[in-house]
Amino acid sequence: MRVMDFTRAPPRLAVEVDWGTSYELLVSLIKYASPESEATFDDGREWFDRIRTKASPEVLGALDRLGPAAKPWGSLVKLIRQEPVARDAAALIERVDATPPVELRLNLLWFYGPWNRGVVDLEQIRAAAAGNRSAQDALLANPAYLGDEPPSYGRLMRLDPEETKQIVLEILHRWHEEVFEDERDLGAVLKRDAEAKRAQAATMSPEDLIEKATNGLEYTPQPWIHRVLLVPHVSMRPWNVMNAYDDVSVVCYPVADESLGVEFTAPPAALVRLHKALGDEKRLRILKRLARGGATLQELADEVGLAKSSTHHHMVILRSAGLLRVTLEDDSRYTLRREFIPEASGWLQSYLEGSES
Repeated sequence: MRVMDFTRAPPRLAVEVDWGTSYELLVSLIKYASPESEATFDDGREWFDRIRTKASPEVLGALDRLGPAAKPWGSLVKLIRQEPVARDAAALIERVDATPPVELRLNLLWFYGPWNRGVVDLEQIRAAAAGNRSAQDALLANPAYLGDEPPSYGRLMRLDPEETKQIVLEILHRWHEEVFEDERDLGAVLKRDAEAKRAQAATMSPEDLIEKATNGLEYTPQPWIHRVLLVPHVSMRPWNVMNAYDDVSVVCYPVADESLGVEFTAPPAALVRLHKALGDEKRLRILKRLARGGATLQELADEVGLAKSSTHHHMVILRSAGLLRVTLEDDSRYTLRREFIPEASGWLQSYLEGSES
């Protein structure tokens, strides 16, 4: 068969690395809204106990009025990225303060979320953002809108624009003053990691850079994505926090262990995560299954006899240890990172035999 192909080759994926305490502030708020996952975070329950002690009744009350959804905080990345980029936390708060109330709600309700195009009536989101009750009811009843998230959006949805802005600003101001970690030290860690990733970008493909930074996420092209923004974070290690606006996919990835500057004699965090991952019968069975080939989360849940939510918990731990690769798509597929196993097998010996000087 003879074929004349006049189609253009797909453009090369564009990847940018950015950093800032503004992103970290948002990730820490997403973390607070995710207490069901506290056992999977590096600092686990201790962080939540510390935050509940430091946070005033006023900020906790404002968070309660806004509602339990974690996703809205991620939507504010679009405001960070407006020129000039608001990289520090104070600049983000100023940016939110300068944003008209309805525009702020358009961000929070994911008017700019590319996954909503062609699936949800964007004018319905616009009306809901302005306070139209029937549009709000329609969105909350629409299973295509935010997947299984709409129930957690109930309180936010019912706020009027001025009240929404007032509450969001109160949360950001108080969280920044009362809860947020030392920005100088935190900024140094984030900058160090971002610079390391930029250096790696010169020696590897964009897809390999994404997989390395995220410890196993395999980039899957999406028709609505033209750019990927990689942003390091400390708060939710070892999680990757996914987001998107317009034509940009945002991947907030956990900073590498070496960027934290931990004490030399301390066990490497990667070694601790690896042995935690292997110290469970169910997780070993999952690895054994994946040694035969890739599988979706539902397929793995069926094979090991666990609920899908419980299986996902195990997958987070296995992926954070570097043992898995997972595709970035609606029905993510997990595979075993076989090339990682020989490298990881020598970590314990290297730690035990390493010099303490």
